[in-house]
Amino acid sequence: MSGHDGRSQRTRIARTDLDIRASWRNFAAAEQEGEHDDHAPTFRARLVVAGGERPEVFEGETGKGKGHAEMTALDALIGSKGAEGAAALFRGGLVYVEAAGKPCCVHCSTLLGFLGVRPLSGATTKTRNTMLAGGAWGLSARVKEFLCGPCHLTMESINGLEASLQRDFDRLHL
Repeated sequence: MSGHDGRSQRTRIARTDLDIRASWRNFAAAEQEGEHDDHAPTFRARLVVAGGERPEVFEGETGKGKGHAEMTALDALIGSKGAEGAAALFRGGLVYVEAAGKPCCVHCSTLLGFLGVRPLSGATTKTRNTMLAGGAWGLSARVKEFLCGPCHLTMESINGLEASLQRDFDRLHL
């Protein structure tokens, strides 16, 4: 698109860094005190989209190279709704998470808080712990594109969250 003087009239999108403290606090789940009971390597979580005739459910499972359950459910939601459709659901406050039996780790809780996801019930809690169990926490390419696209995050902040270890979160005094 060109203006009357022939120069490009493109709108520049302002990118932002992820505010980990604010995002952590924004995830309204109660904080898990002490150790959780379930130490199994697999875990299931669901993202529930409200607002229609009946809720839509997107399942996620930890383990088998899939990443954390909450993030695989997020990938499924974005895959189904498309980036702009998913962004509209998050902006509308229509997405909830159900993760009973094990708290959402600090990585997942931070990202869920950034997106405005709310716990479906009091059974969903969060922890300041990473729950990496020797592995890495990560996001699919689709989720990264979504966060850089309609969510306007910088890739540097996304990569920084992925690389964060327990000591990094401890330094933030969440």
